Amino acid sequence: MVFCKGKKYTAFLLNIKKDMGYEKRFSTIHFPMGLGLIAGAISSFSNNLNIKIYDNYVNTISINDLVSDIYRDKPDFVLMNSFLGNYQYKFIKNFINKVSELSPGTKTIIGGPMATSIPDLLMRHSKIDYVVVGEGEETIKHLLIALMNRTDTREVKGIYGKDASEIFSTGYRPRIKLLSASHKTPYEIFDIDKYVNYLLETERCWEIITSRGCYGKCNFCHRSFGKHITYRDLSEVVNEMKFIKNKYNIDRFSFVDDNFLINERRAEEFICILKNERQKFKFRFQGRVDKLGDINIIKNLKRVGCFDICYGIESGSQEIIDYMGKNININNAKENINKVLASDINVHASFIIGMPIESSESIDKTIQFIKETEIKNVKAGILTLFPGSDLYHYAIERKYITNEDEYCEELGEVYEKGYVNLTNYDDGQLIQWKNDVENSCN
Repeated sequence: MVFCKGKKYTAFLLNIKKDMGYEKRFSTIHFPMGLGLIAGAISSFSNNLNIKIYDNYVNTISINDLVSDIYRDKPDFVLMNSFLGNYQYKFIKNFINKVSELSPGTKTIIGGPMATSIPDLLMRHSKIDYVVVGEGEETIKHLLIALMNRTDTREVKGIYGKDASEIFSTGYRPRIKLLSASHKTPYEIFDIDKYVNYLLETERCWEIITSRGCYGKCNFCHRSFGKHITYRDLSEVVNEMKFIKNKYNIDRFSFVDDNFLINERRAEEFICILKNERQKFKFRFQGRVDKLGDINIIKNLKRVGCFDICYGIESGSQEIIDYMGKNININNAKENINKVLASDINVHASFIIGMPIESSESIDKTIQFIKETEIKNVKAGILTLFPGSDLYHYAIERKYITNEDEYCEELGEVYEKGYVNLTNYDDGQLIQWKNDVENSCN
C-alpha cells in the first residue's frame, strides 16, 4: 500500500459520554472492546499512524479539554464509538459540529450500534464525515487507507459519506466469516491500569466476545450484525483468558455474546478445552433460555467455572412472548432454569414491560413465573424503542414517533421510562409494574 511519502497521520479514538468528569462517572467500568478491536485493526497496516485514546469512563478529562486537544493537535481523524441512550445522539451531534468548526481538516468517523441503526440521521443532522455500518475492523482500514491515499471513498464498502452536500451509501460489507484475534488489541496504548484496578477492586468480570450475530427475530431488538452468527475459535478464546489472567491477574470473565454456547456441541467443546487447562477460571454468559437443557452439560459447565447465566426471558406470559417473536416456550424455559439453579449456578433474568398488548394479567403471569422458578436476580425494564427494530417502525407508522431526530435526541436512560408508550395504560402504571416485577423475587 502506498501512502503519502513522509506523511505522518494522527487518529484520536474516543469512548466518551455526556457529562464528563469523575463525579459523574458511570457506576461500572468496562474495557471498550469495540474501540480496542478498531485500534488493533488500524495499527496493523501502517507505521504512519499515531493513535491516541480518550476514554472518559475512566479518566477525568472534560469536554473542553478534549476539544482543546483537537484544536491544538488538529488530528487527521477522530474515530468514535456510539450507543443510543443517555442522550448520546444529541451529545455526539453537538460534539462533531464543534470539531468540524475548530478543526475543519479533521475527518470525523463514527461506528458502533448507533451508527449502524441510524446512519442516515447522523449524516443529515450533523457534520459527521463518515458513518461505518456493521462490523468495523475491515471497513475502517479500507476507509483510512483511501483517505490517506486520497482515493475515492465511494469504493469502500460499509460506509455512509458525503460528496459535497450529497449523502451516499456504499452498502454493507460482507460479514467477517471467522472472527479471530489476528488484530491484537494494543492494550499498551490504553490506560489499562484503570480498568484492571477497578475489576480487581470490585471482583467484576473482564468482558470477552466469542461470536457475533443473533438468529432471533424479537420485534423490540435491532441486530447490529444481522441474523447470521459467526464465531471465534474456542481455543483462541481460552488463550485470551489465559493472557488476561497471566498479565493482569484477572480470572473472572463475562462472555457478552448475544447467545454464548448457542448449541450443545459448542458447549461440550468449550468444556473439554477448559478441563484440559491447568489454569482455572470463573465465567458467566448470557443466552437463550430455550437452549442448554442437558443437565449433564450444565453440571459440567459448573465444574469448569460457570457461576452465572443471564437470560432475557422478557415475560412470563406466553401470549406476550409470542407477540415479541421470541420463539420460546415458557414451560420449557421453567424447566431449563430449574436445571441451572439445581446445579448451583446463579440465574439473572431480565423482563420487558410495555408491549402493546401488555395487561395486568400478563404482568401477573410474569410475577408467577418468577415465584415458581425462584429466581433471585431479576431486572425489569420499560420497553425502549430502538431505531431499526420492528416496534420502532410500528410506532412510526402509527404516528407515535413523528420526528426521528427529536426522538433520538430525547432518548436518555433506556428501559427506565416509556419514551413512547404503546400500551393502553399510563406511564405511571408501567413504572409500577416494573417495580412489582423486580420486587417479586424478594
